[in-house]
Amino acid sequence: MRKIIYIIGLFSAFTFTACDEELNLEPFDALDTSTAFNTNSDFNQAMRGVYRSLLDGNYYGGEFYLLPDVISDNLILSSEGRTSYSGYYLFQQNGELAWLGFFNAAYSTILRTNYIIENIDNLEDGEFKNNILGQALAIRSMAHFDLGRVYSTPPQLAGGGDLGMVYVTETNAGAKPARIGVAEYFDLIEADFTRALGLINAENGTGFLNKAAVHGLMARFYLYTGQDQDAISSADNAISAAATSVATFDEFPDVWDDLTEAGVLFKAINTNLDQVRIGVVYNQAGPDGVRDEYVPDFGFFQEFGADDIRSTWFDQGPFAGNTYNHIIKYLERPGSNQAIVDAKILRMGEVFLTKAEAHANLDQDGAALTALDVVRSERYDGFVSGGEAGNALDEAIALERRLELAFEGHRFFDLKRKNLPIERTAAGDEADGGGVVPPSNALTLPANSPLWQMPIPQTELNANENMQPNPSNN
Repeated sequence: MRKIIYIIGLFSAFTFTACDEELNLEPFDALDTSTAFNTNSDFNQAMRGVYRSLLDGNYYGGEFYLLPDVISDNLILSSEGRTSYSGYYLFQQNGELAWLGFFNAAYSTILRTNYIIENIDNLEDGEFKNNILGQALAIRSMAHFDLGRVYSTPPQLAGGGDLGMVYVTETNAGAKPARIGVAEYFDLIEADFTRALGLINAENGTGFLNKAAVHGLMARFYLYTGQDQDAISSADNAISAAATSVATFDEFPDVWDDLTEAGVLFKAINTNLDQVRIGVVYNQAGPDGVRDEYVPDFGFFQEFGADDIRSTWFDQGPFAGNTYNHIIKYLERPGSNQAIVDAKILRMGEVFLTKAEAHANLDQDGAALTALDVVRSERYDGFVSGGEAGNALDEAIALERRLELAFEGHRFFDLKRKNLPIERTAAGDEADGGGVVPPSNALTLPANSPLWQMPIPQTELNANENMQPNPSNN
């Protein structure tokens, strides 16, 4: 019998013993710290565990796609649902409602990468070792970036006393570190990404990070942190290195059924054995029809015209005597059960829109329009460029980003980095905009609200006296 350490939070773990024949899931559910890091095969298995951890239902396996849209203005709480996550929708976040599942899932992923990084010198120097280390560093950086986006102020908006998160680079479960400043925290993210680029293999497939994907993630990072020229350079590098471009109009529907990887730079592969039901956070299909947890905001829904291929993300149907607009983006792939699809973490559409926005921010309208039209030309039937410039171009890019990345966990962070308020419409949840409307106190979140920095989970504050709360904890 062997001791297995399970990661359940940032600073706590418990041990569990199991018979040898029960360890077949390793390292998807556990890391054997005494035997897991010796051979190439061991490190490959450990990396599989890291990638599998991204599919946690509180991370890219569901919640991280849902909550940034729930908290912002893309969705309406369905009156026929189970009121899932309604506290977030109603802006009731506090230490007890603080996105604890994501907090634990992200730091668990980071801890898995650190086991690999700490043991990497067990491998012989060479391409294999570099590739494993590069992937581990890049995912560690991505997970820290996701945590920073949720719980910290963007660096370009932060004051000297604003805090980033704890940047974890070791596996000492007994440590109780404090949060560090925003600038230092985001500098460490950039450093890990940069180091990863010099190590990772360019040929890794879309189920794994490669150089193009890391460039794309860095473009996301630089746009979020207000570093426009770096965002352009990283986007250009991703475009140059990628084995794919923006999915075409005809290819696009098949991306969401996992029938093609066109335009996908990085995804977490969700096998039928994994049984991770990404789409159930939006709705569930049953004998009485599709029961929605959330439906698209009616005004936002109307932005998806009949000539827009992304209108295939929606279906309309009855439930409990009323008609609703269902979000079916994550419905299923052929041959799988409901809502089991791969998690598309990074797509070329985002990369080109990042490039477009960064150019526009630098008043480089020609380059911005060109990048924008790469996406628009593959999303609209019979597309003709509007030739926008100035404010009209800025608005066109913002709209296209909102449409292209809808229900992929971006909207809250896009508003946050731009220091914009959440302004919801007063439309109802039914297909025609009628039905139950949001309460009046849930229509607006000012740009200066402390809730833009999610409360630190109370369980973590209780476990670590050095963990500082956010103003939103009060």
